[in-house]
Amino acid sequence: MQFLLNSLRLALSTFWGNPVHSLLTVLGIIIGVTTTVGMMGVIEGMKRKVNQDMMYLGVNTFEISLPQQGVTLGDTRQQLGDELTLEDMRAIRELSPSSGAVSATQYMTNQKISSAENATPPNVLLVGGTAEWIDTHGTTLASGRFFSEAEELDARKVAVLGATVADQLFPHQEPLGQVIRVKNQSLTVVGLTQRQGSMVGMVNLDNQVIIPLGTLRQLYGNIQYLEINVQTQDAQSFVQAQEEVALVLRTRHHIPPGKEDPYALTTNEASTRTFNQISMAVSATGASVCLLSLLVGGIGILNIMLVSVTERTSEIGVRKALGAKRLHILTQFAIEATLLALVGGLVGLGLGYGLVFGVKWVTGLPSVVQPWVAGVALLTSSLVGLLFGIYPAARAAKLDPVEAMRTE
Repeated sequence: MQFLLNSLRLALSTFWGNPVHSLLTVLGIIIGVTTTVGMMGVIEGMKRKVNQDMMYLGVNTFEISLPQQGVTLGDTRQQLGDELTLEDMRAIRELSPSSGAVSATQYMTNQKISSAENATPPNVLLVGGTAEWIDTHGTTLASGRFFSEAEELDARKVAVLGATVADQLFPHQEPLGQVIRVKNQSLTVVGLTQRQGSMVGMVNLDNQVIIPLGTLRQLYGNIQYLEINVQTQDAQSFVQAQEEVALVLRTRHHIPPGKEDPYALTTNEASTRTFNQISMAVSATGASVCLLSLLVGGIGILNIMLVSVTERTSEIGVRKALGAKRLHILTQFAIEATLLALVGGLVGLGLGYGLVFGVKWVTGLPSVVQPWVAGVALLTSSLVGLLFGIYPAARAAKLDPVEAMRTE
């Protein structure tokens, strides 16, 4: 034990004797550990953010859409295929016993909303939904109420505001009961949604206005693109509800047996699985960069330790003449190489933590460095130092004491 402590003390004295040179030697290890820790921390934050944002779809819910159906481009409509309809939504309600709340949604992007005194930029998402929209989209109200089925069927001029829109239009007023204007039509604010933030850092869920679907169609015409959202009775009936909905739609749209379903079905699990696949690819790429950096760092350690053996040949000879065994010399230089790499790993770990904190502060991602990531980073850097330090250590241990003492 005393021998190991003495070897560690000698290694530390060697490192502090020329700290700048030592840090430059392990620059590759510093870069590799910083890259790994920073990348894993950001990816973990993105995973947590995706899991939070997927709740926008609601609990036990899935979305049905037809990618090839009609889309609206300004005032030009292109019929690209079959389309989902309100009759499909009603049929699902009637014929799918595992389904609970069922809603239909249409969107108009880049809309300008105004009040008597203020106006938003032309970037608001205008959502037309049926009365059960709020149940199938994981949204809760901060105040007021959501519109009723009667208001949706009668195309009443009512609206529910997202927090960002409410802040822009009524910064110093209570929004409830106020009047907004959408495409020169007046609508009364009846509810405000809870703040939700952005979805996957891209779509601001608070920058939207939800109005009855009938009202949206009165303002913009019979927009063809329609999505249907289904919330199941419970988690156990989730898969069964999807099968029932598929059967209802295939029957209504006369899809022959063997032909692929024309619609896309999106779930929280599918979206999260897709993101995890992407993050794994990014992690693999980052790991390659990390390994390359560690290899460069290891070569640097190999070089500096060979130089150290050459410069300290006389010292090695004296120690062996005084009774130091080969194992002692081998252990001393192996510890020096490992310590050098470990210091590089610690510096890289600190920089990685700083990088993750910076990303969290700038973007708001819930980024965090998992303890196992820090442990693996330090262990890997230490192993690199040990592996690349073995040859110089073995070379030092084999020196003949008499020949070594003659070297100046």
